Amino acid sequence: MKGGLQANSKQGHLRWQERAGFTVVEVMIVLAVTGLLFVSAATLISGKQNQAAFQQGMQQLQSQMEQIINDVATGFYPNLSNFSCKRSGSSLVISGTAAAQGTNGDCLFLGKTVRFGSGVTGSTTPEQFATFSLTGLRADASGNQIMSLANTVATVIPTSTTTTPLEGGLTTAGMWYNNNKANKISALAFVSTLGQVNSSGVLSGTQQVNIVPITSTTLTQTTATTIGRTQTVLRSAAAIVNPSGGVEICFASGGTNQSGLITIGNNGTSGRELGVTLAIKAGSSC
Repeated sequence: MKGGLQANSKQGHLRWQERAGFTVVEVMIVLAVTGLLFVSAATLISGKQNQAAFQQGMQQLQSQMEQIINDVATGFYPNLSNFSCKRSGSSLVISGTAAAQGTNGDCLFLGKTVRFGSGVTGSTTPEQFATFSLTGLRADASGNQIMSLANTVATVIPTSTTTTPLEGGLTTAGMWYNNNKANKISALAFVSTLGQVNSSGVLSGTQQVNIVPITSTTLTQTTATTIGRTQTVLRSAAAIVNPSGGVEICFASGGTNQSGLITIGNNGTSGRELGVTLAIKAGSSC
C-alpha cells in the first residue's frame, strides 16, 4: 500500500512538471510577440522624436530669420575691421586693408543677404544657409546724400560671409516669391531703405526694412555666384522688387513625412515691419 502511494505521488509530480514548463514553440511565440511589441514601441518613440526635432529645427530657423531682420533694422552687423571701404568717383572700392570700425565714412551698412540650398559654401550634412553683409556708398561724387538703393553700388563685404547649419535634419525643398512657385530663387536680401532728407538733414523714422528676392539664383549654384547676382540685382532699380506676397521657403524633414513653410513678408504692415510666419505641413513639398 505504501509503495503504491509513493508511485502515485511520483507520477503526479512528473505530470505537474510537464504542465509547469513551456515548449520550444511556445517560447518562440512569446519571443516573437515581445520583439514585435518592442519594435512597435521603438518606432513610435523614434517617430515622435523625429517630429519634435523637425518642429524645433523649424522654430529655430524662424527665430534666426527674425534676428537677421532685427539686425538690419537696428543697423547691427559683425565687427568687421579687416577691410576698407572707399568712394572712387561714382564707384565703391573695397580692399583688404584693415580699417577700424567707424572709419569707413564713405560707406554705409545696407543690410544682409541670406542664401539657402545645397550649393552653400562648405554645406554637406547637415545643410547650411549663408549670410553676408551689404555695404554701399553714403554720398555721390558731389557729396549729396544718396537716397536710391540702386545708386549706392551695393556690394557684399567679402569677409562677412558666415554659414549656419540647419537644425533637425532640414533640407531646402524650394524657395519662391509672390505666392508663385514659378518665381524660383535661392536667396533674398533684407535691405534698409535710405532715409529721406530735407534742409535739416535725414528725417527720423523714414527708414524701413524691405525684402528683395535675388532673382536668377538656384539652390545648387555656388555662394560666389549668388554673391555676384546679389550685387547685380541691388544695383538695378528695375530688378529691385519688394514683393507684396512676400518670400516663401519650404524645408523638408529628414526623418518624417512633413515639411515646414516659412513666409517672410510685411503682413499688412505697409512694409515697415517684416513678419516671419511658420506653418507645418504634411508631405515633403509644402
